[in-house]
Amino acid sequence: MIISREKSACVGAAEAGNAAAAADAVTPANYSINNSKSGHGIMAEEAQTMIDRLRGKSAFVVGRDNAKNGADRLVDGTSVQTKFYNSGRGCVAACFDSENGGIYRYINDDGSPMPVEVPKDMYSGAVKEFRLRISKGKVPGVSDESRAEEFVRPSDLTYDQSVALCAPLTRESLLYDCASGFLRCFILAIVTFAAAFVSALRGGRDKGGAAKSALKCGGGAFGLSYITHIICSQFARTALFKNIPFPKIGESKAALGFDAAAKTGAGGGFTSMSGAVNRFPKVVKTGLLASLIALIVFLAAEVFSLIRGNTNFAEFKINVLIILFSKITAMAFYFCAAFLLASMLSLPFVLNVSLCALSAVVGGMCGRGAAVKLLSKIKI
Repeated sequence: MIISREKSACVGAAEAGNAAAAADAVTPANYSINNSKSGHGIMAEEAQTMIDRLRGKSAFVVGRDNAKNGADRLVDGTSVQTKFYNSGRGCVAACFDSENGGIYRYINDDGSPMPVEVPKDMYSGAVKEFRLRISKGKVPGVSDESRAEEFVRPSDLTYDQSVALCAPLTRESLLYDCASGFLRCFILAIVTFAAAFVSALRGGRDKGGAAKSALKCGGGAFGLSYITHIICSQFARTALFKNIPFPKIGESKAALGFDAAAKTGAGGGFTSMSGAVNRFPKVVKTGLLASLIALIVFLAAEVFSLIRGNTNFAEFKINVLIILFSKITAMAFYFCAAFLLASMLSLPFVLNVSLCALSAVVGGMCGRGAAVKLLSKIKI
């Protein structure tokens, strides 16, 4: 039996998931324990922001622009500085400018001190140190030592948990990867379901049959993209990933455009030239891994179908070519949409992900159509 258009839609959805998973994996790759001695602080920012959002708060990581003495996070409109050192004293000491009389460095536009967020197991030591700094007159506009608790916040994470976020196969890193990929994969599943449902209806199925087929496609797209996301993010933390050779690339508009498109497809985000050059090899390496995982899954299904006698060898060969065509056209459609969206005004996360996913799904179905037409003219 020849692959249906709905299955080609699933192939396209998988490619969208692969590309986004590759972009997502850059964060754990950059700050993994194998790549950075201080990356646990960045991962703590990302994880705490996710926790805050799950609680219904408006939370964003805003410190990636490296603005001098700028906030690391914005939570319900409040600028927050995050410090994850292995002692409360160290967390607080890092907030004071040793070259300017030891004055507190992080001040809001209205002149008030930004609160500093520290590991929850370092909180009491951090409060004690902040009181000491207030008593020495090092916090502008604050003279009452009892106000120290206003400016020190306990994170939901301990210091050791922040370090564990940077290592592969820890409870913390697995939970983080499960949480970070869920929403995007869920959106991808909805888009795939809708596209497959319409395709099945146009193919002559009744609403019940179309819904059943579409649900299978949407569920498959979610499961495959979700598992791929977790595998890629975990692998990105390993020493093996870091040691895989990759040719150096220079600064160019092509690298910047690729990076902007990759980030747009995963939901959007700030892109710089230096960041693009740094992220390019990581995106490509994880992208190839994700694509290989998806290809193995789809080909394994066809091999299983051949063994069971549901398809003959001629149909098997055709289906393999359809899968390859669908993957190629899906990725082409995906990046065309991502490039276009990246060049526009910033769009919401859900809209970026949905439009790029829809483009890949349509690309997968178009790839099937092109393959069938081509194969009808030649014998393989």
